[in-house]
Amino acid sequence: MFLKNNKKEYKKTIAGFTLVESLVAISILMVAIVTPMTIAQKGLSSAMYSKDQMTASFLAQDAIEFIKNKRDEIGLVIGGGIREDKDWLNSISGCTDDNNCDIDTITGEIKAAGEPLSVNRDSDGNFLYYGQSSGDNFSTSKFTRKINIVYKTLKGDSDGSSVSDEALVTVTVSWQNGASPESVVVKSFIYNYW
Repeated sequence: MFLKNNKKEYKKTIAGFTLVESLVAISILMVAIVTPMTIAQKGLSSAMYSKDQMTASFLAQDAIEFIKNKRDEIGLVIGGGIREDKDWLNSISGCTDDNNCDIDTITGEIKAAGEPLSVNRDSDGNFLYYGQSSGDNFSTSKFTRKINIVYKTLKGDSDGSSVSDEALVTVTVSWQNGASPESVVVKSFIYNYW
């Protein structure tokens, strides 16, 4: 209100935001933008961790299935009366007791534990399989695998020799997730059935 010639005159002022109102509006806008971005980032991080965990579980199961397959091959040969050696883990003895190893499940070659698994890709760069090989189509992965086989019991055979009746197979697949090491451990008892 202004006084002009002793008359009251009102001047219209242009309404606007005050500094406090502007700061509150910006704060609300920042929360509205940052919160969904944080949720999306955590979701992506969880999805990547889940992918690594599933891959590690499959790599551990792959090793156990390879060992079961070796047992079955020997069992089929023994069942046919061809093989005299009934120690079904003799072919992978580098992994027994205090020794740890890794097995290339494609070639059957026993390797030292702790070496990174390699990824085989076709000429277009598409994933084919994990292994322990090297070459043009192979690249190093972040996964390492350690296999340990412990004989649980022994039974006497008819010829006086002792044969392992059961073994505990422990497969540990490890990888680095950022700064923290992660691992998946799969244990399985494998039994002699002949």
